Amino acid sequence: MKTIEAAKSIDKIDTSSTEAFIKSIADRVRILAGKNNLYASIILAQAILESGSGQSNMSQQYFNIFNITGAYLGKSISFKTEEFSGNNPYYIEQSFRVYSNYDQALDDYINLMIKGTTWNSEIYAGAWKSHAKTYQEAAQALQGIFATDPAYAQKLIEIIQEYKLDAYDNVDSTTQVVDSKIPESPLVASKLDNSAYPEYNRVEYPGADSYAFGNCTQYVYNRIIQLGGLVGTHMGNGGEWGINAQAQGYFTTTVPTEGYAVSFPPGVAGSSSEYGHVAFVEKVYSDNSILVSEMNVKGNNIVSERHISAGVAALATYIQPK
Repeated sequence: MKTIEAAKSIDKIDTSSTEAFIKSIADRVRILAGKNNLYASIILAQAILESGSGQSNMSQQYFNIFNITGAYLGKSISFKTEEFSGNNPYYIEQSFRVYSNYDQALDDYINLMIKGTTWNSEIYAGAWKSHAKTYQEAAQALQGIFATDPAYAQKLIEIIQEYKLDAYDNVDSTTQVVDSKIPESPLVASKLDNSAYPEYNRVEYPGADSYAFGNCTQYVYNRIIQLGGLVGTHMGNGGEWGINAQAQGYFTTTVPTEGYAVSFPPGVAGSSSEYGHVAFVEKVYSDNSILVSEMNVKGNNIVSERHISAGVAALATYIQPK
């Protein structure tokens, strides 16, 4: 099995040159792309084109490096933008999504590409690796769909060729992402002889009432304490656990890790587009897919397990309990 070293979260980007911009995001992009049936070269080219290699106002102030319209967690900003009707340009006011960081923007872009829109779940399917045999075909599939610029596909292709971005199309769904520096979860000591964690005991531990009863957050809090770990009482909604954990000094990673909490961004893994979701990682498989236990997926206060594909798992943040 092919392995690749894990990429760090994109905390900041270097906008001193296009080459520096590529280096800032390429490792993370190629893993997310490869695990989600997408061309990393296309994503990198779009980021370069849409953000001016990270120098646009939209990128530097609002972290929106793909110029994705709409709102994210209710946040948006309006700008006048150039659109095309055929070859004729015109200008309109558009609302664009506002993010808290570049990782959030990248995760949302990937989720949009694989899930589509509310009115067409396969609107971007033509750009998937399973449908487009080459990055050139993928670029053509985005023409008139992701952007109205009649030269959009050709611009992407030229950027890919100029910066040799197809070199990053070397990860697929079977590639194993590894990181020897990730600390082991302190909860592994609670495993049973069959290498599984004990069943959930349904005990509500002190502090559990800081989370909504029967929801995913309260479950993960109780599950971690049951297994001998600790996690804070103010981690926020499920989709906020990753960013809040970092702020509170927890070790976090983008690599699936057993015995960690896993925070899914809003809309990912079938989660609420407003709140996101958090679960507990019971097992990690060789392809980086995971088995999670969770609450409130099948109903309030109902605990269930689910297998999460490697592609979706790559979009999440993993939090080491204390």
